[in-house]
Formats: sequence, structure tokens, C-alpha cells
Amino acid sequence: MRKLVLFLFVALFLGCANNSQNLQKSSNLQTSKPRDIKLENLEKECFNGKKEACKELADSLQSKGEFEEAAKIYDYTCVKFQYIPACLSLAHLFETGKGVKQDLNVAKDIYTRACYSGDKQSCTKIR
Repeated sequence: MRKLVLFLFVALFLGCANNSQNLQKSSNLQTSKPRDIKLENLEKECFNGKKEACKELADSLQSKGEFEEAAKIYDYTCVKFQYIPACLSLAHLFETGKGVKQDLNVAKDIYTRACYSGDKQSCTKIR
């Protein structure tokens, strides 16, 4: 009888310990979901025509180290909306070679177009 009680106690203890680890894992997943939802919402807004959402989406991807994806979104935003902040971010990626093959000529071309569009800071980059 004592062995049975001891066995049940050990089984209950191990079961609770295992359940506690599962709860901890699921709470970690819950904390990561809002960020993913935020990115999903930004993506929806972006492809519904909100250029600021596109830039914010690309900025978020860049901050996560996803430079290639960020470059694609910056490029999309720059071309579709001619949104200078996105164009400048894309030019910076071409300067540094993050997410794209480093190409100073492409960066200079983007800065030139931004300069002609009225961005004075870009004009200093092409000299």
C-alpha cells in the first residue's frame, strides 16, 4: 500500500512538473504572437495602399535582421508610391550590401532621384 501511495505521489509530481513546463512554453508563444499580428496587419495595410505601413513593415523586418525581405518591401514602396523615406532606406541597403548585393552606383542613382524630388539631404550624398 505504501508503495502504491509513493508511486501515485511521484506520478502526480512528475505530471505537474511536466504541465508547468508546457504552460511556460505556451506563455512564451503568446508573447510572440502580438508582434506577428502587428507584422501581418502592416502587410495588409501596405498592400491596401498605405505607404507608411509599407515603410514600417520594412523597418520592422530590417530590425529583425531580415534584410532581403526588407529590401523587397522598400523597393516595392519606392517604386509604387515614390515614397522618399522608403527609397532612402533602400539606398542605404545598397550602400551597405545588406539584403542586396552592394552597389554604390544604384545607391547613388536612388539618392539622385530623391534629390530631384526635393530631398535636400540626398543631394549631399551624390556629390
